[in-house]
Amino acid sequence: RGARVSRRREIAPWFALGAGLGDLGTGVALVAAPELVLRLLALPAVAETVLLRFVGVFVASVGAAGAQAALRSWTAYCS
Repeated sequence: RGARVSRRREIAPWFALGAGLGDLGTGVALVAAPELVLRLLALPAVAETVLLRFVGVFVASVGAAGAQAALRSWTAYCS
């Protein structure tokens, strides 16, 4: 049981980092090319992309915060 807990502690920061970087990338893509993101997600196109860009900024900031927290957690665990 103890080995299982330590394995989870090793994997969790990497998982959080991957999720944060994925959100960061999606957010940047929504800001830079919202039409492309909609096409890749197989969603119908919208006439106005301002709201999508706004959502992209939010998603990117959440992703950056998650990635930063994961990196801090990982560096604290390794030290």
